[in-house]
Amino acid sequence: MPELLQDAVAGYQIQQSIIEQYFAINERDQHCVGSNLMLLNTLRTYLRKMFEGGLSREERLASIKEMCQHPEVIDCVNHEPTARLCRIDFVEAVRRLDYDFLEKEGRRQYIRSWLRSRTIFVASVVGSIKPFSNFSKKKEKVTS
Repeated sequence: MPELLQDAVAGYQIQQSIIEQYFAINERDQHCVGSNLMLLNTLRTYLRKMFEGGLSREERLASIKEMCQHPEVIDCVNHEPTARLCRIDFVEAVRRLDYDFLEKEGRRQYIRSWLRSRTIFVASVVGSIKPFSNFSKKKEKVTS
């Protein structure tokens, strides 16, 4: 889990270098939106995974602080075309360094994900149960 942030940033940096290398200056902005969204969406996943990993509150806040102060993350949230496509409260929280809000957002996503997975599990178990057709019909005697 600690590598998720570094891996996401590394992927972002690779995408940015390819955009700079292969696209004209006037086309770069529109292509940057995709890599920026990828990084910001990964950060939301990162928030949820902190709860799945069982980190303490202090560890979560330290990770969120590291995430918010990362130069690439700052570039993404300050890129207006990208910011308009994300949840505004998430973008503003990263900009304001609102660690408490981001921790609550991660907890909310974790609970939502947990409830969804449990609902799917229960539905799959209920769906695999065969009806008790033996009890609803009377057995006929076979005569020979």
